[in-house]
Amino acid sequence: MGRYIVALANPAILKWARRSIGYEIEVAAKKIGISNPEKLKKAEEGKEELTINQLRNAARVYGRPFPIFYLDKIPKNEIDPDFRVLYGKESKKISPKAKKKIMEVSQKRNYLIEITNMNESNFPYEFIKISMDENFNDIASKIRNELNIDYNTQIKWKDEYKAINSWRDAIENRFGILVFQLDNIEIDDLRGFCLSKKPFPIIAVNSKDLTYAKCFTLLHELCHILLETSKLCKDNDLDEMSNNNQEEIFCNFVSGAILAPKEYLIKDELVKLYKDNKGDYQILTKLSDKYRMSKEAILRRLLILNSITNNDYQTYRNQMSLIKHQIPERNGSGFNYYTTFISRNSHKYLSIIFSELEKEKISLVDTSLNMKIKINNLDTLMNKFYKRFK
Repeated sequence: MGRYIVALANPAILKWARRSIGYEIEVAAKKIGISNPEKLKKAEEGKEELTINQLRNAARVYGRPFPIFYLDKIPKNEIDPDFRVLYGKESKKISPKAKKKIMEVSQKRNYLIEITNMNESNFPYEFIKISMDENFNDIASKIRNELNIDYNTQIKWKDEYKAINSWRDAIENRFGILVFQLDNIEIDDLRGFCLSKKPFPIIAVNSKDLTYAKCFTLLHELCHILLETSKLCKDNDLDEMSNNNQEEIFCNFVSGAILAPKEYLIKDELVKLYKDNKGDYQILTKLSDKYRMSKEAILRRLLILNSITNNDYQTYRNQMSLIKHQIPERNGSGFNYYTTFISRNSHKYLSIIFSELEKEKISLVDTSLNMKIKINNLDTLMNKFYKRFK
């Protein structure tokens, strides 16, 4: 009989939850398990009631906590992120799947705020001030100094994974920014986003993206946060000739200059060699691996520094537009659940959660629900995390 109990949900919130995730009424009804979309439409108008089970399904489909449907008012939109998509793609709305991922990381941030009693005034991290009126090379140098990553350290990183983890940990430790990786989303749907609001601003990158591209996106979004913006970005075009968004251009320039500082790049013997052998893919690959950034981003820096022509750059871009810009899906072999979980989540987030859990300030149930992990797996996860970071 329980499944026939009416839910008495707030119709306005029911409609808001569906529209905010981006589902049409027919699609939403099918996913919820309502055979006639008209019933959902009437429920949103307050003319009919969903059952408790149907409302539970709606909460799952919309990516919202069940109690939210009983609020008196529609919650304020806590997210106004900067979305980045691949160059060469027309701007479009992101998918409901991507929106769900964004809501998940936002809910994790909200949980941290709740258990730490943190707010903007007592957030213990000071942010440097940057402005688009400043020279982007100077800003890049300032940010590198704040992150305490110098050129000699960078070129000694053994591989791309050391690079992304070093940039990521430096950003989290210096600024208290939560860095997540979003999984199961296509690159052309969402490459990354940022939320600049304190406490605990958010940066998220797509786990399917190539690692060097993640490094660029990570620093690009950091620039947005330091500019104190969380705005919608219409594209991810590194070519300012086809990008009319001045802030996007500026953040691209800063990100590239952080990864490949001008004072070192212009003196690099590999750059001199590349100028004499334009189009040499092996030399370009060596430059890419040395600075731990994509080949396109390296070429863009060389173009900015007048080391190559625009024709050279555009030829490369045309070639690269035919290549898939994402990591192949895992085949299951060698897959490690806990390593992947740690990689996908903010290390700052996990550290605070585990600390509060050990102090018994939060419950296993609440932690399990917020992390979306089984309670039985929490102990192993904590041990794996502390083994790596302590």
